[in-house]
This record gives sequence, structure tokens and C-alpha cells, in this order.
Amino acid sequence: MSEEVKIPEYGSENWEKFVMDSFLPDELYIDEKGSGYPTLNGMRRISLNMMGKIVRSGPIMVNSTPPLASYCVYEIEFEDGKVFGAAADACPDNISGNYSVYPTAIAESRAEARAYRKALLLRTASAEEIKGNEKAFSTVLETTKEYDIEGDISPQQISIIQTKCKKLK
Repeated sequence: MSEEVKIPEYGSENWEKFVMDSFLPDELYIDEKGSGYPTLNGMRRISLNMMGKIVRSGPIMVNSTPPLASYCVYEIEFEDGKVFGAAADACPDNISGNYSVYPTAIAESRAEARAYRKALLLRTASAEEIKGNEKAFSTVLETTKEYDIEGDISPQQISIIQTKCKKLK
């Protein structure tokens, strides 16, 4: 007889660990340091199991100027009326590999993954955000340390935003 698992209260101190422990092995991308990053498919499955039916999911805005960059804003709405949104970009500086010729699809996947991360209250990056870009991601983390939603924007973050804006001009 299997033991019934008690889901912690949404947002409680045990919530994030419970969610991360709920991913199946193939739903985590493991980097060379052994850190696990949840995949989009894994976050979709867990969201459905823990948060209920999704009534609306899709991009609400896409801006694409290949080969320079693609940008996507994505929203997910659950049956309880909660809506989670996120934005992401994809450009030659932050994509690599065989799929780099599809910046719009990559931007959409990253934005969707970020929306699910927000819904699940996960502080880690998703596999879609870092896979193939581990060096760049590690450099940003080493410079800015842990992301703090309540803190001020760091000088490094300002510099990154300014550099990206200059490239779009």
C-alpha cells in the first residue's frame, strides 16, 4: 500500500523543496556541477498536478527581428483565475546549438518556462534558460550572486540591459 503524500501549503517554507523533489529524473537538466534545472515539460506536469487545470496558455506578444533577436511575453491562467506571465528573449548571444536558427521558438519556450517557474514559486532557472549557455549563466550568477526579487537592480544587471538595448538600435 502506497503512502499518501501531503502537499505543503502553496508558498510555505517547504513548498519549493517539495516541488523540486517531485520532478522525474528526465524532467531535470543536470549541469556539469550536478545542479538540476527543471524542464518545461516537467513544470507543466507538476503545475497540472499541484495547481489544477490550465484554462489558457500562450504567447500574448511576440516580437521577432531575425537574426538579431526574438522576444516573447507568455501567460498561463489556471482554473482558479490565477494568471502568471513572463518574458524572454533569444538572440545569437544567448542561444547555441542546432536550434539557434529558431530564436522565436526558443524565446517562447523560455518565456513559458519562466511563467511556470513563477507559478510554482521556483527560484532556480529552468533548463530552457541555461541549457547550452552554462558559461554565460555561471558568469552572471557569480557576478550578481543569488537573485533577490525584493532587492535593488545590481550594476551588473544595468550593464547587461544597456548592452542589449544598444545592440537592438
